[in-house]
Amino acid sequence: MASFQAGGAICLPVLMVGYALCRTYGVRSALIGVALGNLLLYLLALASANMSFARRMTTAENSTQSFGRYGVLCFAAVLLLAKLAWFALQLNMMASGVQALLPAWAPANLINLGLGYAIVLLATKGVEILSLFAAYSMPLLVGTLGYLLYAQQGTLTHTPFLLSYEGISVVIAAAISRVVDMPTFYRNSRSLKDCLITVTILFMIALPLIEGVGIYLAAHQQSATLIEGLAADSTIAWKVWIAFFLIAAGWTTNNTNLYSATACMETFIPWYSEKARTLIAGSLGVFLSCFGLLDHFTTVLQLLGITIGTIGCVVLCRYLLKSAPCSETQVFLNLLAWGIGMAAGIGSMSKYVTLTTIPLLDACLTACVATCVMHVLKTKHELAMENTP
Repeated sequence: MASFQAGGAICLPVLMVGYALCRTYGVRSALIGVALGNLLLYLLALASANMSFARRMTTAENSTQSFGRYGVLCFAAVLLLAKLAWFALQLNMMASGVQALLPAWAPANLINLGLGYAIVLLATKGVEILSLFAAYSMPLLVGTLGYLLYAQQGTLTHTPFLLSYEGISVVIAAAISRVVDMPTFYRNSRSLKDCLITVTILFMIALPLIEGVGIYLAAHQQSATLIEGLAADSTIAWKVWIAFFLIAAGWTTNNTNLYSATACMETFIPWYSEKARTLIAGSLGVFLSCFGLLDHFTTVLQLLGITIGTIGCVVLCRYLLKSAPCSETQVFLNLLAWGIGMAAGIGSMSKYVTLTTIPLLDACLTACVATCVMHVLKTKHELAMENTP
């Protein structure tokens, strides 16, 4: 589990989070954002890991107790869209790296198509093959990052210190779907201890380190984008190596995205085989990669984070409150709590209304409070009905 999850963390989007934060807010503010963002993710992940081990169901199956038989379709659709969007983002980044080495006539969408279906075909071989791929790719990924740090010769770029907490929202948004989707991966865990160790490795070591590498590279480079900085003023051999690095990093992460998307597809087409669901989910991801999501990286991240984060908070709150399976009324109230949380997050993102200046945190806090309030009111109403003669 650790190699599968940590291997998926060593990818260009995670590097880009640190890179973008440093470029926008400066080194110190970016470091604060990475530290606080991952700490909040870790706390949420501890609760999600406990729920994963206790219930031993996929994420979509877990949500049935909060959103009912029909509400879970909405949940699965949102999670599926998020995983496919991440799949598309990764393909776009892999294609950007490869395109720099190919003649100008090689269009990005053609590269997306080739790489995308190569990932899909490997994924149809099963999760054991994906775990082996992650384990064998890890030395390449870690070694390349280590060399990048060692070989970086640029002088430190001095940027003004802008203490902004918006960076925390981007950090959380980049990994909130991992927290929400833990049940899919951890439902077959050997022990709760294994779950907690994996969570600690992922959120307290792997993600902060990779985002920290992105900050370091941004602080020592003048390039407009991370990909340009990685390949700037280098030999052909190094550019080829970086292309392989981008492919391996993106491939490892997209294995996890595709595995989750395939699990979500089971909610809609359970009569299809896992291989068929993998092919369908992968095809949708490749199709989505043709729409240039990478051009709106941070906006896409925040919207995905708000949508997934709020729905995950409703499920986690109900688990921590030890709520019973929902009646139709409670399902409606839970969906309402989800909607209120999303509205608060989008409002904060648009600067119309804000609680903490961190859009995703505003969304999650609002969803949690709304869920708790509705749980208390519903419980009191049920007790009152029981005591009515």
